Amino acid sequence: MEAANKYLEMAVSTAPPERLLLMLYDGAINFLSRAVEAIEARDFAEANRLIIRVEEIVTELKNSLDPQYEISQHLDRLYDYFLSRLFAANVAKDTEVLQEVQKHLRELRDTWAEVISRGANAGSTPPSRGLEV
Repeated sequence: MEAANKYLEMAVSTAPPERLLLMLYDGAINFLSRAVEAIEARDFAEANRLIIRVEEIVTELKNSLDPQYEISQHLDRLYDYFLSRLFAANVAKDTEVLQEVQKHLRELRDTWAEVISRGANAGSTPPSRGLEV
C-alpha cells in the first residue's frame, strides 16, 4: 500500500496542470460511486467520508478558477451548486442526488478531456497558471 501511495504522490506532483485537472474530476467521480455503494450498504460513516472528499475536490476545482476567463464565473456558480447538492445528499444519504452530481462531473470531465485533446492535437496547450481554467 505504501508503494501505491508513493506512486500516486509522484504522479500527482509531476502531472501537468491539464492532467491534474482530469485526475481531480476522476477522483470525484470515483468517490461518488463509492459513496453510493456505501449508502446502499448502510455504511453511513464511510459515505460521509467519501462525500466530504468530493466536496474537498470540488472546492479545489473552484479555488483553481482563473477569474480572467468568463467560463470561470459560470464554473464557479456550478461548483457552488454541486457543493450545496453534496451537502444535502450527505445529510439525507440520497444516492439520486449523488448520481446527479456525478453525471454533471462526468460531463465536465469529458468536455475538458476533449478541450485538452484538441489543444494537444493543435500543437498548443491551454493556459496553465496552476490549475486555472
